[in-house]
Amino acid sequence: MSRSSSAVSTQLYVGADYIWALDSRFQALQTIPVSEVLSVHAEEMDNRWIVRVRRTGQVEEFSYRGIFAEHFARVAESTIGSVIHASLPILPRSRAAGA
Repeated sequence: MSRSSSAVSTQLYVGADYIWALDSRFQALQTIPVSEVLSVHAEEMDNRWIVRVRRTGQVEEFSYRGIFAEHFARVAESTIGSVIHASLPILPRSRAAGA
């Protein structure tokens, strides 16, 4: 979770429009609109793996520990990365030659 909040056990669920951090009873602790996500990055720090989700004005951190920590962090990074879209420019149509 974000730096300002205490550590809580959560599971991340990634959809096309939102990322949800849910508790063990599947209650939403945090909802992040995918449209606000600027980047996602996983890294090892102090015997744990951190996934940082950077969005406008703040950074959310999710921590993984244990034998599969790297695997879970990389899966989260990849999955979130697959739903954030970089804006592509719309190019004007060119006119056909001789038109």
